[in-house]
Amino acid sequence: MKMNFNRADKLCQKDNDKNYKELHNYYTPYGFKDITYQEYFDNYIYMEFEGTKFRIPKEYDKRLSSIYGNYMILPPVDKRKGHVSNAFYLKD
Repeated sequence: MKMNFNRADKLCQKDNDKNYKELHNYYTPYGFKDITYQEYFDNYIYMEFEGTKFRIPKEYDKRLSSIYGNYMILPPVDKRKGHVSNAFYLKD
């Protein structure tokens, strides 16, 4: 699904004032599988990665498991897939 930035931005802000428990991210290759819950983002912790501390959701394991299953085990080399991201650029 391709959208221009303005349309995507309006769609994202449409219900900004509502308190939803379930969140959907349509901008990933996982499509409808990429559903998460607001409670996963209610609290944060800091974890170190390659010498830098990052603020991450305390429920990161639930979030990653809902998308990848057992994300700590790499699939066989022939089953690995890269990720394609859509990027939006704002004009000055």
